[in-house]
Amino acid sequence: MNTRPFSYWRYSPLSTGVLVTLVAGLIRLIAASIGDGVMPWIWLIGVLIGPIVGVVLHFTSTRVLFGRLLDFAAFMLLLAAMLALAAAILQQLVSTNVIFFWAGGAGLVIAAGVVGFVRDQRSWFRAQLPCGYDGRLDERTGKVDPYAPTPRQFNQPKPRGLLKNPSVQIVAGIVLAQLVVRFLPNTGKLAVLLLTIGGLVAIFGFGAGRVASVCLATWRWERQNGKQIHVVR
Repeated sequence: MNTRPFSYWRYSPLSTGVLVTLVAGLIRLIAASIGDGVMPWIWLIGVLIGPIVGVVLHFTSTRVLFGRLLDFAAFMLLLAAMLALAAAILQQLVSTNVIFFWAGGAGLVIAAGVVGFVRDQRSWFRAQLPCGYDGRLDERTGKVDPYAPTPRQFNQPKPRGLLKNPSVQIVAGIVLAQLVVRFLPNTGKLAVLLLTIGGLVAIFGFGAGRVASVCLATWRWERQNGKQIHVVR
């Protein structure tokens, strides 16, 4: 069976839709472990809009900037859902106004996003490949080939081991939190889940900053060169 490499899916809006569905399902499981009535309504929007827009874009457009903007929107939508769920958890821990939580959550997202944005802007990727982290851009045509390795990838050692995969680390953290809360009282369970969500918010905030950097670099390259960047499929 002919399978696509991972670099291909990093340029496909379909992968964004899958990510939205998986994380939204994870949020739903966390909410179910807390109780009824705490599921943020924005979760439903993520489940419906993310995959649908991803499918439509995948089959109607090859422009990379559209896919990157969808990535950024997906990150922000999932961040909003996680913050809303964390607010619901916090209200069960302390029956007070959570205005300070929203301020702190927004500050965490902004701080992580700024770190991700600045770090990505200073990376060698943005100088060689403004539109992503894989493939090679033909500056003459504006076509990016996701199958071709970037120059540094020829000699760059790839991380080995399943545990070094960020996605596996996130899932492992959630599973570990679920196992820990089984032996804690209700207040302890909510606190652990709140900390877990806080970690996810920081990770996704950092990712949103990196995606924003890619969007800006792609748009800037297109403006300077007078052509759009399209992915080869």
